[in-house]
Amino acid sequence: MKKLLIGVSCLLITACGKESGPPQYNHKTIQWTSIYTNFKKDQETAMQRAETELDRFAKEACRETIYKGWSLVAIKNRGEMNCEETKEGHHCRKKNVELECQQVVTGFP
Repeated sequence: MKKLLIGVSCLLITACGKESGPPQYNHKTIQWTSIYTNFKKDQETAMQRAETELDRFAKEACRETIYKGWSLVAIKNRGEMNCEETKEGHHCRKKNVELECQQVVTGFP
């Protein structure tokens, strides 16, 4: 039992003695296109919906486009609106959106 306590104590002292700086990140900028909105009666409503949904969908874009472990830092360019009119109504999406993504390299204990 004493050996176990001494071993655990040594591990704690060793772990506490390490200096850890701020986390370091890999950064990558990607071009991304959002999905189309649900159909709306008029183009203006569809455009507003695409703009509103951009932030929500962009949060997952880095993880889905690059790989797990990547997250959104910022939307650098909100891109251009792309709309279509069909017999079901209007739907829009954002094209050529520029996202800054990051991945933690170090900093985890």
